[in-house]
Amino acid sequence: MGKLEEINSNFKIIKMNWTRIEQRKPLATKSGDWDGLKSEPVLVADKDGKYHVAVMYEGNLDGSYFYEFFDNNDFDVKNVTHWMQIPLTTDQICYKTNTKVLIKNNRTE
Repeated sequence: MGKLEEINSNFKIIKMNWTRIEQRKPLATKSGDWDGLKSEPVLVADKDGKYHVAVMYEGNLDGSYFYEFFDNNDFDVKNVTHWMQIPLTTDQICYKTNTKVLIKNNRTE
């Protein structure tokens, strides 16, 4: 086995299916001590090409619809263009560990 094959055998290639925010937003179903509803964590991409793990809050406040994304440190993530659900099985992606994966990016334009 060559060195490249040996290195590649330690990684799993995962196809990532991105959704444009204009097409559909993450499903927000959790209620709590905040305005509106909250989504499960999702992976988002902003217009600068940066990636974040974030939750989306959406609802109506004083008669106006809103939706906003916040990262794990409660910082507002601006200009989100795409999002995808985070796979839930450990043999896919686990963003809380040091698991290394090669990612085939399939963002729709």
